Amino acid sequence: MIDQAIQTLESEGLEAAVRLLRQADLPSTEHIPLYTKLMRHAYWQQKDLPAAVEIGQTGIRHGEALAECCPEEAETILAQVKAIHYDLASFTWPGWDEEGIEIAKEEVRLGLESARINLELAIRLKKDALPLSRAYWMLGAQQLAAGDCTQALASFTMAGQHAVEANERPEELLAQGFACLTGLLDQPEDQALQVEMAEIKTALLDEEHGEMFVQQVEDAHRVFG
Repeated sequence: MIDQAIQTLESEGLEAAVRLLRQADLPSTEHIPLYTKLMRHAYWQQKDLPAAVEIGQTGIRHGEALAECCPEEAETILAQVKAIHYDLASFTWPGWDEEGIEIAKEEVRLGLESARINLELAIRLKKDALPLSRAYWMLGAQQLAAGDCTQALASFTMAGQHAVEANERPEELLAQGFACLTGLLDQPEDQALQVEMAEIKTALLDEEHGEMFVQQVEDAHRVFG
């Protein structure tokens, strides 16, 4: 089904592809992951953020309706809706500086709202510490993009605390790096923060995926600095 939806998206356009997904004769828990896959194709392969956003929003509405009419499967479906919100928050964050992607102000605003809902669903669905850490980090990232440094710092701090609970040292350091970056963006000449950032980056380079995380911090610093 997803291959057919992708082919339809490429040959007939967004409206036809979404209509195909909505009309698919599938169990209720198998609908929403198709929207996620189609949304990711639109973003990663087609570099079409507006299409990805529209697919994601349609999937969210479909998922919310399914959760209402299928209460026995609502938790599974809402977890799928949460995944779309996370992707929307990520795709609309300027800090990635993703090549070929232009993000409008309205899309940034939408991303902040999706980050908030993603966290609310993570808490509601009683997700483990690592998903909670990532949900707080994503919210902090969007708050940083919105210029709300106070709330961003609080969110990155919570992300770090949940990463410690999950025993995920690289993600703890990533959260610390973004908390430090939040301070540096406000006080770029603060030498103590500069030293702290250098120490965090050095520690990250000793961790799995550390080089990628350092790059994330540096990219965000370049975008927002």
